[in-house]
Amino acid sequence: MEQPAVQDELAERPQEEGLRFARRMYPPRVLGLALGALCIGGGLWQQGAPAAAWIALLVNSPGRTSPCLSPGAAATPTAPSCAT
Repeated sequence: MEQPAVQDELAERPQEEGLRFARRMYPPRVLGLALGALCIGGGLWQQGAPAAAWIALLVNSPGRTSPCLSPGAAATPTAPSCAT
């Protein structure tokens, strides 16, 4: 009996609450990716990796951190504005 009440409560939550959550989670996500890229870069440096590996790291990182550079970002209606 309680489960439909919980589902109704979840359905009534405004979309802005979800967007607020996404905005709150974005900075730690970017920080985590930057730290991960730094660690991988350290390994690439230590191993004397070829330029192709560095290029792959650089190409992969911005697309994950910046919604403006992500493929299909403009197609999503809830994508953050790239002007701000």
